[in-house]
Amino acid sequence: MEANMAAIKGNLVVIKRGGATTSGTYTTVAGMRTKTTSINNNPIDVTTDDDVSAGTTFRSYITGVNEMSISGDGIATSVADFNALMALARSGDESYYKVLFTGYGTITGPMRISSFDPGASYDDTFTFSVSLASSGAWSYSSTATT
Repeated sequence: MEANMAAIKGNLVVIKRGGATTSGTYTTVAGMRTKTTSINNNPIDVTTDDDVSAGTTFRSYITGVNEMSISGDGIATSVADFNALMALARSGDESYYKVLFTGYGTITGPMRISSFDPGASYDDTFTFSVSLASSGAWSYSSTATT
C-alpha cells in the first residue's frame, strides 16, 4: 500500500531566476501568488502500413518535442523586480530558472518570457501575469534545493 503524500502549500512553490548559465545565484521572481507548471511530451506518429495486424492498426510513436512552461500571477513587490521582468520580456533573452516544490523536488532549465502582462485596477495592488517557456534541455531533481 502506498503512503499518503503530504499536501504542499502554494506559497512553498517558488520560482527563481538565475543568469545565463546553470551556475550562480538564483533569486526569487517577484511576489508570485499563483504558479502553474506544464510539461508536454508531443509524440510523433511513425505508423506505417506494416503496423496493421488482423485488420487493426497499431500506432507507433517516437518521442518528439519535450517542453515545459511556467505561468503565474504576482504582485509587484519592488521596482527592481518589476523592471527586471520587463527587461527580460522586452529582450527575449534566455535565463535559467528553477521551480522549487519545497520538500518534493526542483525543475531547472533555460527559459524565455513568452508573455508579460502588467495590470492595475483602480482600487487594488499593481499586479502582473507572466509565462515562461523552456528554450532548451531542462531537468528535474527529486531533492528540493533552495
